[in-house]
Amino acid sequence: MTNFSPKSLSSFVEDVEQWGEKVNSERGMTLEIENEVLSMSNPLDRVCTEEWRKMNIGFAITDAIQHIVGDDSLAPLTQFVPGFSKYSTNGRTIDGAYGKRFHANEQLDKIIMMLRKDPMTRRAVLSVYMGPVDLWGGGGLNTPCTLNFHFLVRDEKLNMKVMMRSNDVILGLTNDVFTFTMLHEYISSHVEIPIGDYTHFASSLHLYESDLSKYKPTHGGHWNKVMHAMPFKWDPKPLYDALIHLNVTLFEDACSKTFSTHYDQDLYFASAVVFYRKQDGVREMWQSIGDETLKRVAGFWIGE
Repeated sequence: MTNFSPKSLSSFVEDVEQWGEKVNSERGMTLEIENEVLSMSNPLDRVCTEEWRKMNIGFAITDAIQHIVGDDSLAPLTQFVPGFSKYSTNGRTIDGAYGKRFHANEQLDKIIMMLRKDPMTRRAVLSVYMGPVDLWGGGGLNTPCTLNFHFLVRDEKLNMKVMMRSNDVILGLTNDVFTFTMLHEYISSHVEIPIGDYTHFASSLHLYESDLSKYKPTHGGHWNKVMHAMPFKWDPKPLYDALIHLNVTLFEDACSKTFSTHYDQDLYFASAVVFYRKQDGVREMWQSIGDETLKRVAGFWIGE
């Protein structure tokens, strides 16, 4: 088991380069480690703060909230990554969208109810991969890499374990850890049990050699802060409604947008800085971000 922090991604990439075995794939040659287990004792330490990775925090925030609210719309994500349209068959929705699957048969609500009723249950499993559909490509262009999420309460804390069939280190892992730990914290808040350890298991954890030629990991110095904690029983819907309309929101209106919590305000401004990064005045918006970790990563997109 490896103690993992996204802000030390360079060191982890070096380890995979050193110990990974060459395995070919449909996307080219990889360096692969089988049966990798990553552990995080503080799931709020979810942001890759190394500049070389230049994490797209607007995409990550919108993607995480989309998972929680259960939407599968393509447009909110292509605001930040236009190329994400390759995962849509119809140009409107994301094939294999996790959020849609979380809410199928009210899975997410039932998980919360189950943990409230019986915190010691071992049955709180949120399923993503659907064998009868995904095994034969029926899920479309984006077969989920994640199999399921298992929630266990131990020592009066809510632990979460994620099981993945396949996980890319440079682009995939950083976004996955961000999104999944946001879900972890959301459920922790709603079942009123403190957040515990996050464990991430990947059958195939791999680096694409082509990515190694594009990205040059460099140790970015120690960053000793984590994201601010989520509000109690957080409702992300008002924030999500604002994020999905960035492309029709005037910059001046985005600058004056207000929310009921500083948490929502910081998530919105961090995302908006990435979206409006070429707009005059965006540095003033960036200065308004109170969460120092979000501010650091959003700043990469405007040269700060």
